[in-house]
Formats: sequence, structure tokens, C-alpha cells
Amino acid sequence: MMLEGLKAATAVITVKDGLSGPTVLTINKDLLNRHATTPYEWCFSPFIYDKITATFDVPPVGDSVITVTLTDPSGTCELSRFAVGQAIHLGDIEWNPVSDAENYSEITWDAFGKATLTPVPSQPVIELELATEANRVNTVKQFRDQANAKAVVWSGLDNLDHVYAEPLVLIGVYQRFPIDLSNIKQAKINLTLKGI
Repeated sequence: MMLEGLKAATAVITVKDGLSGPTVLTINKDLLNRHATTPYEWCFSPFIYDKITATFDVPPVGDSVITVTLTDPSGTCELSRFAVGQAIHLGDIEWNPVSDAENYSEITWDAFGKATLTPVPSQPVIELELATEANRVNTVKQFRDQANAKAVVWSGLDNLDHVYAEPLVLIGVYQRFPIDLSNIKQAKINLTLKGI
């Protein structure tokens, strides 16, 4: 389950088995953080919103009812997108994940060198190298076929409380998905993902 484009101080997510059934999962997230690294930043840097939260912990129940409650001192909360579905483990990150962005903003210069900037939101790009067991390659290939030109939630981490969770989680499509079969026991996957 993934929530994207959040602007709220807290999020409470509950999952019930049926409308009046038992609660099978409750998640409380504090989304207003400082991410301070020095005492000065701890005291004086502004709070920022964590804009993405995701979890793999939703139990498989027959009739899941999901409730998301957002709160913020300003009285106004935002949520751009919500996604829920079944997860598939493609492999573990092995080397140097990269979080990037493609900038589509228009910049034009007139005859005197004056620039006119027309900002357009950039699109996130993630590059990952994964290692997966050889006996999972057919499952990964099947997923690659199913995910062709489909919006999918991609997460580079199983531990989504990690500080790199936000840069490595996106809703998007794969641009490149080669599977290197040169090792007989482990395959290497080089993923290039682009947010939409």
C-alpha cells in the first residue's frame, strides 16, 4: 500500500476484514519531520512533510476495508495518489541505487540574453541494480511482461522506515529491465524506472 503526495502531520491507516469486521492492521505515521543532522538544524531548521509512505505489511484478507485519516494543524491535508495491491519481490539492491529527476521546464532566451523560465514539475527517475535467485527469473520475466506500459508502485527497499525510502519509492513505469544471466546461481537486474 502506498500514499503519495502527502501534506499532513500524521497519517493513521487502518485495515479491517469487512466493513464491520475486526481490525487487522493499524499504522500510525508522523509525517512532519526536520531530518536534522546538527544541533543548529535541530533547533532552527523548518519542519518538512514526508510526502510518501508505503508498507508491505497489509495482511491478505478477503474483504479488506482501508481507512486513511490525515491530520494537520493547518486544518488542510493533501493526498495525491493512493495505491494498493499485491507485492512481488524482484530481488535485493546490490549496488549504488540512484535517485534522479528529468526536468521538462522550458527555458527561453531573448536576443538580449534574458531568460524566461516556465517551470514544469520534473519526473523522478530511479536506477537500481538488483540481485535475484536464478530460480526466480521466470517469475521476474512474467512480472516484466505484465508491467509493460502499466503504472506500478516500485519500492527499492523492504524496510520502508529507512531514510532512503522516499527517494526510492515511486508510481511509474520501467524504461529498462534487462536481466543479466551470466551467473548460474544469481541473476542481475538493471532497472531504470520513471515516475508518472
